[in-house]
Amino acid sequence: MKIIIVSVRVTDQDRALKFYTETLGFEVTEDMDLGALFFAVDDCRARFDELVAKGVEVIQEPMERFYGIDAAFRDDSGNHIRMTQQVETGIKPPV
Repeated sequence: MKIIIVSVRVTDQDRALKFYTETLGFEVTEDMDLGALFFAVDDCRARFDELVAKGVEVIQEPMERFYGIDAAFRDDSGNHIRMTQQVETGIKPPV
């Protein structure tokens, strides 16, 4: 597994949005809560089954999305963690 997305905590969401878009020039393409950590895996469904067998708390079973297949679980401290397999699913990205 490798980390592919990291959340950035900010003290003021509106000010941060203005900084990242107007100052740095980024464009908002999607606004969604992704938790704090994303792992890239080669086979999301197989890795999910391994974690379930080890008693890991599941938040979301593997699901096909426009960017691949992902699933979610919690670590032993309750932190939300997602894992994703980058694969073509045929699902169109949101507009």
